[in-house]
Amino acid sequence: MKIFAALAAVVCMAFFAAPTAQAQANQQIGYGIHSADGLGAHVFYAVSSTLHVGSGIGLSIQEGANRFMLEPYAKLFLGSGGTVSPFIFGQFNIMFGDWEGSGLEFGAGLQSWVSSNVGIFGSLTVLDLGLDPSYTRFGTLYPCVGVEFVP
Repeated sequence: MKIFAALAAVVCMAFFAAPTAQAQANQQIGYGIHSADGLGAHVFYAVSSTLHVGSGIGLSIQEGANRFMLEPYAKLFLGSGGTVSPFIFGQFNIMFGDWEGSGLEFGAGLQSWVSSNVGIFGSLTVLDLGLDPSYTRFGTLYPCVGVEFVP
């Protein structure tokens, strides 16, 4: 159900996006909030209009198990930066709490800058490489939706 909701949000975002393109963040610091398998916040630096690097923190409480996550990431935008921009991302997850572990995640998504200061995005993790060799998953794993702000 979470996957369907995230994909529906991305499709709605693409369909209802403003017809005029907005400038993407470029050489600016921004911050955001997101919801994936937990709730979190992130800070990023737009190295260019096509590359963002940052780090997120999150908290997941599921079935009595609590996890705190630290997630440094890089996001590479593809295309010309029109109304809706596709991107690919990679992030390193460090998890603490009732379930500990670390690993690399890779995925793709869409982002739309609805104004010069606010962007909305949706993404889907498709590969989760655990540092423990017994833990590697491939498929539609973690949908994520969020909002980013650039002051």
